[in-house]
Amino acid sequence: MRERALESIEGSIACLKNAAGRDEPVSTEADLDVFATKFAFENWVALLAFLRESVILLDKRTAQISRVLPTDMLTAWEFLADPQKLSSWMFPAEFEARAGAPFNFAPEGWHGKIGVFEEGRELRFDAVAGGWTWFSLDLIDGETVFKLRDYMAPDLIVPDDARTGSKSLTDDQPGGEGTHWQGVLSGWHCGVDDLRSEFSGKRHEWDYEALTRLYKILIEDYHRPY
Repeated sequence: MRERALESIEGSIACLKNAAGRDEPVSTEADLDVFATKFAFENWVALLAFLRESVILLDKRTAQISRVLPTDMLTAWEFLADPQKLSSWMFPAEFEARAGAPFNFAPEGWHGKIGVFEEGRELRFDAVAGGWTWFSLDLIDGETVFKLRDYMAPDLIVPDDARTGSKSLTDDQPGGEGTHWQGVLSGWHCGVDDLRSEFSGKRHEWDYEALTRLYKILIEDYHRPY
């Protein structure tokens, strides 16, 4: 059984080849570039770079995405634990960075308490609804590595304002209740890229519609029974 999309680069490439209707080998540089353009990427190099940095699913309810941040851990921490700086790459937030403190994210109305707090290293927001989002920093080979893990509450469904107009919930949320949909993963992908750009000065201008279409294909493959 091959690996699923969002478990590995190989699994995601196999999924996209199937979606593009490519049964024959995709091996030459020209073939790879044509293949990439089917998903609104300029060329194969750009698509491969995206897949290397895409969200992965650790299990049905837990997504993870990471970035190497070109700054020191202390500076990176400020963009996680300072509400004003966090809002520059995530969304408006109100909280005091300490264990047990209440938090509120707007405009989503996502609120709860800080369940894990270790100064300079990790911060977890535990939502009243049952899910959580966990930020962590590590120094690996001299580089600051940021990791975001997002766990969905088991009964959470895609909100009405994020629906695509389809009649079936599974069209918008392929894994069913308590799983991620394409808008969530696309949002985290854009967010962590914006976080990195705070230090690199290089901002990636994503075609958000193309990004959500691509994540929808990958999510559907991950949850497809084999």
